[in-house]
Amino acid sequence: DVSADDPPLRGALHDGEADDALRWLDGAALMRALKDALAGRADRKDGPLMPEGDGIDLAQYALRIWGDDAERGADRLSSGGELELCVGMSAVHRQLRGAAAPPGSATEVLRFAISDASPGGFGLETTERLPDRLQSGELIALRRPGAPQWQMAVTRWRAAGSAISRIGVELLSP
Repeated sequence: DVSADDPPLRGALHDGEADDALRWLDGAALMRALKDALAGRADRKDGPLMPEGDGIDLAQYALRIWGDDAERGADRLSSGGELELCVGMSAVHRQLRGAAAPPGSATEVLRFAISDASPGGFGLETTERLPDRLQSGELIALRRPGAPQWQMAVTRWRAAGSAISRIGVELLSP
């Protein structure tokens, strides 16, 4: 939405009405071109103008990740409940060690509702504004409220909406 001060998000996560301020990328033409280019290289010696080596590997990777056949390693299931999480290397370290925060500072513990779950992670959502430091790739620790054990995880994606903000989390430890 070019009228808002929000990062891009997947179309499925957009919670508003379609209007002239929305922009999207339709990758269907790119996928067809990549498929045609790879098929041309396999069928003809002179093939299309695609670099040798990494260019072919990159095209195959893009087709596998972005293509229609891209699948998750495991199904996501609707879920409920809440998770607590803390953000950043020092906060995660303190939680895993069970140590107190240094004097004059506190480790902020955030609460998220679980929207879906799989063996490798969670989809989480909140009506609160996402902290700026909670970016994709950020190390986090999470647990069920009141549970003694924290788990290490990483934020895979984030989508800050006007009503609901969502993050995808990949577990790094059991």
